Amino acid sequence: MNLLYSLVTQQDSSNNVEIARATKADSSSMRTIAALTMVFLPGAYISGLFGMAFFNLTDNGDFVVSQTVWIYVVITVQLTLMTFALWLAWERPNDTPRMGWARLEKLID
Repeated sequence: MNLLYSLVTQQDSSNNVEIARATKADSSSMRTIAALTMVFLPGAYISGLFGMAFFNLTDNGDFVVSQTVWIYVVITVQLTLMTFALWLAWERPNDTPRMGWARLEKLID
């Protein structure tokens, strides 16, 4: 009976390690998606805020760009950098290994 219990426990542990590997891969994918979102979100917000006031179509059919389009670029770059800085500050405390976490990572890798 103990042999059967040990075999089931061993199989269960093996399944848990596989789940941990899949969770780690999924976590890195979610971080990539979050980083891409942080790149494009400030620009989308600012462009929505400003609307289409920077681009005009003349009566001749010419496309004219406003002289103040640089404001959009400056604000968007600053907001993007600020968003990344806040994200890094938010994530930094969570990167410290906890008791036993380093051992689990060795098992997963």
